Amino acid sequence: MESAGCGNFLLILFLSYVFLGRATAEDLDVLRDAFHSVTGFNITEACSGSCDSVLNLTSRNLRGSVNWRKFAELTSLQTLDLSNNFLSGYIGADLWTMQSLRNLNLASNQFGGHLTFDWRQGSSSALETINLSNNRLSVYDDALDLSGFKSLRFVDLSANRIASNKLLAGLLNLTAIANISLSGSSLGSIARPPLWSQWYDALQHLDLSSCNLNGSVSNLANLTSLQYLDLSNNNLTGDFPGDFRNFVNLQFLNISGNEFRGTLKAENITRFGRFAFLGSGLCNASLRVPCAAIAKAKTPPAAAGNATAAAPSPSISTGAARLPSSSHGLSKSAIAGISSAAAVVVIFAAAIAGAALYVRRRRAHLATKEWVVPKSPGPFRMDRPVVESGPFSFETDAGSEWVADIKDSTSAPVVLFEKPLLALTFTDLLALTSHFSKESQMAEGHHGPVYRAVLPGDVHVAIKVLEQAKDVDVEDATSKLHALGRLKHPNILPLLGYCIAGKEKLLIYEFMHNGDLHQWLHELPGVQPGGDTDSATWEPAEAEDDVEEPLPRLSGERMGWFTRHKIALGMARALAFLHHGCFPPITHGGLSSCNVLLDDRFEPHVAEAGIKDLLNTAHSGSIREAEESAKSDVYGFGVVLLELVTGRMASGDEFPDGFAGDLVGWVRHLIKEKQGDCVLDPRLVNTVPVNLMLETLRIGYLCTAESPSKRPSMQQVVGLLKDVQPDRANS
Repeated sequence: MESAGCGNFLLILFLSYVFLGRATAEDLDVLRDAFHSVTGFNITEACSGSCDSVLNLTSRNLRGSVNWRKFAELTSLQTLDLSNNFLSGYIGADLWTMQSLRNLNLASNQFGGHLTFDWRQGSSSALETINLSNNRLSVYDDALDLSGFKSLRFVDLSANRIASNKLLAGLLNLTAIANISLSGSSLGSIARPPLWSQWYDALQHLDLSSCNLNGSVSNLANLTSLQYLDLSNNNLTGDFPGDFRNFVNLQFLNISGNEFRGTLKAENITRFGRFAFLGSGLCNASLRVPCAAIAKAKTPPAAAGNATAAAPSPSISTGAARLPSSSHGLSKSAIAGISSAAAVVVIFAAAIAGAALYVRRRRAHLATKEWVVPKSPGPFRMDRPVVESGPFSFETDAGSEWVADIKDSTSAPVVLFEKPLLALTFTDLLALTSHFSKESQMAEGHHGPVYRAVLPGDVHVAIKVLEQAKDVDVEDATSKLHALGRLKHPNILPLLGYCIAGKEKLLIYEFMHNGDLHQWLHELPGVQPGGDTDSATWEPAEAEDDVEEPLPRLSGERMGWFTRHKIALGMARALAFLHHGCFPPITHGGLSSCNVLLDDRFEPHVAEAGIKDLLNTAHSGSIREAEESAKSDVYGFGVVLLELVTGRMASGDEFPDGFAGDLVGWVRHLIKEKQGDCVLDPRLVNTVPVNLMLETLRIGYLCTAESPSKRPSMQQVVGLLKDVQPDRANS
């Protein structure tokens, strides 16, 4: 009997081993299919341990799009971490159908498109953490319905393209939520008190910085469990400390850049630091904002009705982006009360004096190290029992890791080509970007992260950290950067200055408010490659030759053909200038729709021009290599041109089998089959003569020729594009 029992046990053990082995093999096949269009993915490395319940692929330099439909077949997966990569495309609805998934981290990638949570299809009610921060996801004028995720305790949607005054209402059913981060969104008004009642006992971390919020902070007064509150860079009003008396558990507070009323006490500054109150409208001698000055700036109630917000002091940006608002300078009601030109002159002179005093104060303040901002708890490991230890091994603090390596160079000067008298140092950049925090990061570029800041004088800039330039000699880097600063062309993003701190090279560019071309082509509502479009969002625009096409709006109105042609021609002119108008010639080396930035008139500005030469300072290269690099730029331009004509991303899983997610291969195949009209963007074909699009498609075909010698020069491309629409080429 004992031998029989032992035999049965061994049989069960053997069958279990076979079954589990087969299940693991099936999971590996699913993973291979899910990452079929992703470069840098190695199945052996991904599952070197066990990947049945935890898949951690953070910081693996993964590029491409994920097949979420295949991912949904991983029935045992509980934790998925794909953060800090270069993954793109859409977050498919199939992801939310995974019943076992508890922890999801897709932060710091390039995911785009309209964000929805399709939990009605059977999505997991087990999800506890969702981190989608620092992507290109968009939400416009609608609420995100997360009510199906009853166990959700952590959600971070910060640093995306969110503009919805209904967003908060969509989160209010999350009764277990402890951490909400929406920094950098545009949310409108603060919700009324009854809507916050679901969170009174649970919510401990709330980040609504740079959310374009208005209203009274008193609406939040009953969130007594809060330990972390960031309301910086908004247009909020209220009394301090009166409206904050109930926040007895706060460990971190930042209300800078608002329009509050009240007087700061020394204990407030000791507890939260001066940085938390800069430009908040509050007065205190140590902030260089005397209470008497605030009282004079306030408009009497009889003249302004209920306008009671004080004019804020000169301030700096403390988080993601400081949106233009009435908090710069005097309030609108105060300005309305100024009745004479003499008063205007006095105020203007006072502002200049105040700015100079502010810069001197900041330097003295920074020198004492009293400016240090308390670190924000990481997204999954907090300094309190909210989401203990968490499923992910990394932690995002208020500052970036590379900053910690700079110890003896904090006084390194910031060189500004056009504003040499604006004396700033690396420590000023630290303050302007909250220690280069995730909240101020706009993107993870090809050569390093990009941060947004507002310099004194309300100068909006983008600061790029060149991670690959640490070993470039300082003298060589300085020479190259000054040469790049002299590059002047209407379609090249101007380099405003730089800072070399230790081994770190930081480039300061002009900020473009309309973002990049990739966003406008692929990430607005109603844009689903190969799918149906929202007719309400993509109404055909008037396109008569004698009427200038209206500029696209951030609401999602599509880019019309004439805007796309203008962008293509501007890009071509920029590259032609670099290749043929500079000596020695400059090649870009990495052109894509992500580094074509758009100004207020949707004129294109090619970013990162000359960066490749800076990184390759030690190797000048031969004439032949320079010619080959120029032809590579032509190919990159051709890819972007095909995106403009087809409306599709350069890579993705929407292409038929056999093209490996490649737009160029798919387009060239159909053109060879005499089916070029099949690739045209269906949203445009009824708005303009098709021959214009086909002619432009032909140019893209020429630029992406397999043999570099068969590709035209950028000078020739400019001529070809002008010939497509000669009546608009010189406008």
